[in-house]
Amino acid sequence: MSKSIEYMCEHMLYMAANKNEPSEIIKYSEGVVSTEFLEKFARIMLMEFDEDFFGKRGADLKEKLYKIEPQITRYLNLNQNQSLLFFEDADLDFVDTAERISSYVENEYGLPCFIAISSQVNGLADIGSRVDELDDIMENKFYHKDCRVFYEGMSGNEGSMIQVDDDTLMKQMRQDIKMKDTGSLRCHFDRFCAKYSNKTNFSQVYIKFLFSNLLKDFYENISNADEKVLNEEIDTLYKANSFDTVREIVLKNIERLEAEFNVNPQMMHREIEVVKQYIYEHYGEEISVDNLADRVYMAPSYLSAVFKKETGQNLSKFIKAYRMEQAKDLLENTMLKIVDIGNKCGYQNVSYFCSSFRDYYGISPQKYRENGKEGAV
Repeated sequence: MSKSIEYMCEHMLYMAANKNEPSEIIKYSEGVVSTEFLEKFARIMLMEFDEDFFGKRGADLKEKLYKIEPQITRYLNLNQNQSLLFFEDADLDFVDTAERISSYVENEYGLPCFIAISSQVNGLADIGSRVDELDDIMENKFYHKDCRVFYEGMSGNEGSMIQVDDDTLMKQMRQDIKMKDTGSLRCHFDRFCAKYSNKTNFSQVYIKFLFSNLLKDFYENISNADEKVLNEEIDTLYKANSFDTVREIVLKNIERLEAEFNVNPQMMHREIEVVKQYIYEHYGEEISVDNLADRVYMAPSYLSAVFKKETGQNLSKFIKAYRMEQAKDLLENTMLKIVDIGNKCGYQNVSYFCSSFRDYYGISPQKYRENGKEGAV
């Protein structure tokens, strides 16, 4: 396969991962490349690092993975800390494969490598949805840093349940309340309940103590809350003889919070505006989710979730998109060298910058400067 055809295939895959319509992908291919190869994938894996890996040390990882794991059909870099691996063999042991890849990368580069495994892919039109699913699955990384591989259904009867720290979940729910995000609050509360439902190894008193603390947090954020009513509800909670009763008491108060927050709807989260402004002003520097989260005093996973909810876009993808827009503008309106444009846009490795630009726009930076979009393969 010629390089020009390979570049076209990579951009088509990038378009599919970003939920472009199949008709747009077919139009881009101009009849040169069939979209048939995009219909054959069975599963996708998301490989993620906590720092800028691909722009610095991991430029050679693609070729190494193809050699040690020949069942990888396609590889696509998304940004400086994420890449996608595509597989056609539906019968592959994906958990074992992911664990093997993670161990290899960690041994080879000395960095933790986290991998999320998608559910079954149903053709080209489903690729973007599976990529979104992978982002959600990867959120489990926050709850268990010692785990490297994540997939849907890890919690359940498989004996591989991720144990979530009580303090972590309580902090998340308090943050949900602070941000008036009852959707995330319900999600974290469901996770909290899943940990203790039907578990006989936890004492009833301990469980009721945790849930009563939740009630106190709720009442602190309900205007004109009556402390006497709170004490009565806590008393009812401690007298409850079933877990479902305890849960219902808390759920009733989540509904009260929802009503409270709907009376005083919050404008777009100030924290998200701070994050976006920082990206606009520092896109030429190294930017990590952890660093951004520290600036707005939020947990990295929570910032990612809120950012996606507010903007409709994954945080890492947002950073890359803004860098690509700035790079395109510099190519169109300056005579700076390609390497200098890459540096200005946060890419210290010019080869990585060129490949990222090509994946994003379907054309190399040099050809874009010379011919514009008409120069695309």
